[in-house]
Amino acid sequence: MGNTKYISTTALSKLINIPTSELFSLLMKMGWIERKNDTWCLTEKGKMKDGQLRSDSIRGTWIVWCYC
Repeated sequence: MGNTKYISTTALSKLINIPTSELFSLLMKMGWIERKNDTWCLTEKGKMKDGQLRSDSIRGTWIVWCYC
């Protein structure tokens, strides 16, 4: 895992050139993420697809994906 890089969902949407909201909707339809209490949450299925959570005191918590 030392050299594994991760990219946020927002950065991924820019990389693949689709609107961020569209990517979040797609990931939700695939069951990789879900919305709880106005927060995006990673599901077990999303974790199996190498999704992880990141957080800091400024930005809060967000979902990242393996950029392999």
